[in-house]
Amino acid sequence: MTQSKNKFSMKSAALALAGGLALTVIAIHYGSGKGPEQLRSENLRIPAQLDGDYITALTYDPGTAQIVTGFESGHAASTDLQGKAAVVHGHEYRVDHVAVSHDSNLLATSASETVIWDRETGESLATLENFHGPAVWGQGAEALFVIERSSVRIYDLTNKRFHSVDARCDGSAMAIALDPTNKVLAAGSSTGRICLWKVLETDDFRGLDLIAESNDASRKNHVKALRFANNGNELLVATASGGIQRFSVPDLALKQAKLPQLTTITNADFLNTESGAVALTGRIRHWDGEEDYFVEVFNLTTGASEILKAKTSTMNHLAWLPDSHQLIVGNVSKYLVLDVPAGFW
Repeated sequence: MTQSKNKFSMKSAALALAGGLALTVIAIHYGSGKGPEQLRSENLRIPAQLDGDYITALTYDPGTAQIVTGFESGHAASTDLQGKAAVVHGHEYRVDHVAVSHDSNLLATSASETVIWDRETGESLATLENFHGPAVWGQGAEALFVIERSSVRIYDLTNKRFHSVDARCDGSAMAIALDPTNKVLAAGSSTGRICLWKVLETDDFRGLDLIAESNDASRKNHVKALRFANNGNELLVATASGGIQRFSVPDLALKQAKLPQLTTITNADFLNTESGAVALTGRIRHWDGEEDYFVEVFNLTTGASEILKAKTSTMNHLAWLPDSHQLIVGNVSKYLVLDVPAGFW
């Protein structure tokens, strides 16, 4: 897709969304999962979007206190907590992943291609054809680590070119993470396999050198989320059916693993990397074979678990708001805003 198409889509999206920035808040109550029964309040918020447009990607940018949302229609919006859109971008196809640079100035959105946007002007700075997986920014925002099927590559935004040859991990890469020092990159695949690379840097070359690759793999055990601990010595992993796991870095030796209440995990976001606290969306299968969708918070260290929301429709993505200790879940075309109990953050 050309930059001119991006600009046209962005302008069309802005016009279409101009009348749809209203916020609807509906207060409802429900009981908690484990522990004493109590009432919690939940807000359903309609984000800036086209009516009925499904949420397909979601993240929170603490630098601007904005929710960045991707939609089925191909739009991506930076929206404040009251639902007002600041900048709207456009793709021709569904946005599956969004990633904000650490300085909050740049946004990468992935649809059938990955586009890098200037968040202040709304202009596209680069279009990476055929790269439609998740992406992660380097600390300086000059490098974007992107996925194309099983390949991970580094895009140099300053020089507008790719560094290194393909770095591959068995199966389609599903999640990606960079350690706090920017020296180790992790990717998890659709087979449950995890790969670690050392990030190489010299005066004129940046590349990836494979350090370790996990042995166990299953076609049913997609990696849903990866996050390095703050010290960079551990990697936390959430998989579809293997639960939450803690690996050492750089040898990928399994240190700890526990199963949450959910029998199938669809999305995950780590709340505290030291304790292994994580928020999950997914399904629990009943004795009669029926499944219900839930939001669960789970602590890998203590094994504590709590169900926050039961019997809702498919939940697409979720984002953690650390300042307010709340969780935002994309529930079809609305946000679920949930209070997270102490002990999970």
